[in-house]
Amino acid sequence: MMKRDFSFLITPAKFSFFFQNRFFLFSIKFFILSGLIIFIFTSFNTPQVDQNFRSKFLSYRDLPKPNPVYFGTWENMTSGVAYGTVHTIEPDDQGNLFVGGSFSIAGGLQESYFAKWDGSSWGTSPGATAGFGGWINDLAWANDGNLYATGDFESAWILDDLGHIAGSNNGGKHWYAMGEGFSYLGLILMTDVYGRLYAGGHFGSADGQYVNGLVRWHEDHWENFEPSMYFDVKGMVADKNGVFYGAGYFYSNELGIDASHGVVRYDGNEWIHFGEADHIIADIALDTAGNVIVVGTFWNIDNVEAYHMAKWDGEIWQSIDVPAYYQPEQVIVDGDNNIYIGGSKPGDSGFWDGFVIRWNGQYWEQLGQPFNYPTVDIAIDAVGNLYAAGNFDNNSLYHIAQFSEQVTPFPAYPPQVLVKDEDLELSEDILVFPNPSSGTINLESPENLSEIIIFDVSGKEALKINKVTNEIDVSGLSPGIYFVHLKQKDKSTIVKIVVE
Repeated sequence: MMKRDFSFLITPAKFSFFFQNRFFLFSIKFFILSGLIIFIFTSFNTPQVDQNFRSKFLSYRDLPKPNPVYFGTWENMTSGVAYGTVHTIEPDDQGNLFVGGSFSIAGGLQESYFAKWDGSSWGTSPGATAGFGGWINDLAWANDGNLYATGDFESAWILDDLGHIAGSNNGGKHWYAMGEGFSYLGLILMTDVYGRLYAGGHFGSADGQYVNGLVRWHEDHWENFEPSMYFDVKGMVADKNGVFYGAGYFYSNELGIDASHGVVRYDGNEWIHFGEADHIIADIALDTAGNVIVVGTFWNIDNVEAYHMAKWDGEIWQSIDVPAYYQPEQVIVDGDNNIYIGGSKPGDSGFWDGFVIRWNGQYWEQLGQPFNYPTVDIAIDAVGNLYAAGNFDNNSLYHIAQFSEQVTPFPAYPPQVLVKDEDLELSEDILVFPNPSSGTINLESPENLSEIIIFDVSGKEALKINKVTNEIDVSGLSPGIYFVHLKQKDKSTIVKIVVE
């Protein structure tokens, strides 16, 4: 029989020795008093957690688990990028992917912070010979063909004094200044169906004028929102009507809005706060029905229990719980309303891995093997290619990867023309004839017209005329109904025509 050693136990003789030791008594009193103080402090300062809330989420076994089978693979994009990493990826409508970050090499080519992937190879654009003077935080492509970049730069190519923001109308081949720019870093960009650019960041002025962290580009200058609000935007998106949705911190004493982790909507006239989470909302997206989807590290939104992901259907929030320990930081939606999230999760090595998983309406699918570092952006281009970018460099993937299977692209919203109500009165002074026409349409206007753009019924630009005359040749247009956008100084109007 094994003999057990009990010498560690305190006998009566040992207890008497410790009890008579004054230092020991002082130590006991000190620890008892310290414990009492800590107990009292935490009792009054620790928020009480609702028991129903705890009952759902204390056990991670109740959260959904991704399908254990990895679907598809992540593929190398000709060596990816090097000497830095990717911060943002942005597709256009032609299957190109624009990439910005802190890198200086893309596909083995010298590319300073900006590069373009055309589906098979890297390059900026033919004729481009230089790069940005600092890293790029975000890119945004607009339906009018303009590309925008913001970040920690003051110069791009041969331009100086850009003020952390620049635009390009030829896919990044050349860049132009946008007013006086910002006083500090731009962090996030977004464009809407009207081609308007929204920019958020940690800047306090734009064009030398005081602003509140979120501005919109209007023709040739930056403008604040009315009514005004203070912004720290984490994510933003616009619907098919140009209505703005944002997630982050929003404050307005005038409007009575103080949202630390809020979701807001702006229709051009009114701010509406319709969601407040208990922790960070990292990103926001819309599905094809216009439902709002948010992700982050929250557990509750508007008193609805939701583990890191929720959907707003226009009336109520609904939870779409993500797998346990997954921390989503990006969300996008495809044309079939599958939801894709990227971010970080605990890895087997003890560090945070990156992931991309897809919610198909019933369960989570794991897309490819995890990355060895978190993702920073995910995107789907116009032809259905899915991309992920981040700090990862495993499996011969260098900060950017393309998924092996194509998905259904999100349907592009038809471009819209922004016309003020008072501008519509201009149409009575302009004569358009003959209408219908199969050849030439004549215009008679009391003042010279500065621009003419013709859209088809889907909102797609069919013809743009910069050198305006009194005649429009429509013989090259297919028969159908079109809308002619006419600009005259600071006025504009829309006239319907029929091409036979």
